[in-house]
Amino acid sequence: MKTRISGPSPPLLVGHEPEYPDPLVALDTATAMTTTLGARSDTVLPLGPFLGDLRSRRAEIEAQRRLPDDILYGLAAVGLRRLCVPRRFGGDEIDPVGFARVLEEVAKADAATAWCVWIYGSAPWFLAHAADDVAAEVWSTGPDVLIASLLSPSGVTRPAAGGYRLTGRWPFASGSIGAHWLVCRATVAGTPGALRLMLVPAASVRCLDTWSSAGLCGTGSGDVVVDDVFVPEAFAIDFDAGSRRRPEPLYAFPHRGLACGSAAIALGIARDALDELVSLAATKRTAFGAGPLAERPAVQAGAARAEAELGAARAFLYQCTATAWESVLRDGDVPARHQAMLRAAANHACRAAVRVVDFAYTTAGGTSVYRSSPLQRHFRDIHTVTQHFFHSDEIDEMAGRVLLGVQDDLPSRL
Repeated sequence: MKTRISGPSPPLLVGHEPEYPDPLVALDTATAMTTTLGARSDTVLPLGPFLGDLRSRRAEIEAQRRLPDDILYGLAAVGLRRLCVPRRFGGDEIDPVGFARVLEEVAKADAATAWCVWIYGSAPWFLAHAADDVAAEVWSTGPDVLIASLLSPSGVTRPAAGGYRLTGRWPFASGSIGAHWLVCRATVAGTPGALRLMLVPAASVRCLDTWSSAGLCGTGSGDVVVDDVFVPEAFAIDFDAGSRRRPEPLYAFPHRGLACGSAAIALGIARDALDELVSLAATKRTAFGAGPLAERPAVQAGAARAEAELGAARAFLYQCTATAWESVLRDGDVPARHQAMLRAAANHACRAAVRVVDFAYTTAGGTSVYRSSPLQRHFRDIHTVTQHFFHSDEIDEMAGRVLLGVQDDLPSRL
């Protein structure tokens, strides 16, 4: 089943690959349907009008340097705040392939919003390592609770009666403005090598206005400060391997495998950049040629190569994500080799997306340099995505060691 860019079309089946030659599906309908590889009911997401509104407000979101409150509410209205929440608490518990597909579609409309949806959607993996009563308290008001995660070990927590006292300052706190809870990674004082994920209510933190960035400006990724806040023992989450308490297969999918989500965002940015170039090339003329860009052989060849590179990277990413998910459904875990392949595929997709965006930006010439150009925003956004630690060279080295047999497994730490 395929959807087309124009005209009426059937629902998008997120989680199932469209047949060639539609390497990427444009979500232009009022409803998108997400399906899974596992046994569960379908989830209907009325994304069409919401994504259209996002696209029209990209400049506003970027100028505010955070998601406006009505867009945060809108995420709930269309189901984007409950995608990975356990069904037990009213969530959709969508599989990783479907999650990545949704992020890709949202990124085509606005990368910053997609990034925040990725951050919020990752939080249930941490709560899967907490006691049931903790998860029940967090989602006591429903599945649309927003949880931001701060994964750099930038805090220190000290044992106290009944729990810990937490102090620290965390950078890159994407989505923290508007969140109800925050997961803050911290070292345990007096216990070398010990780390905890401290779950604290938003009222206990201060969000600092430090996010003046090149790209992903609307994510509100400023610093967060916690000053000597008490955290009950049950809310200090041990995220070591083997500590998972929730039985659902989704949370057996490795958290580091969620790099498929940030990679899918990169693919969505690149897709929209190519579409923008196609639209521009039909009419834009340069000082060195009589015809429009679309009639120049170098542009034609470049466009073909860009489409091929983007489509190949996308296919590899979703193939590796699906293989890892099928391993979870079949065996309850993901072998180290599959995890390494998924990390390699995510990094490859991100690098391919960068090359595609760079091609579109450069080919468009002077048009790209204006703030009003979507290509300028795509250029800044994609190069900001590459700076995330999920897409560092060290990740490729780690994956390569497993694939070459130098080591048997990936590090258990985040």
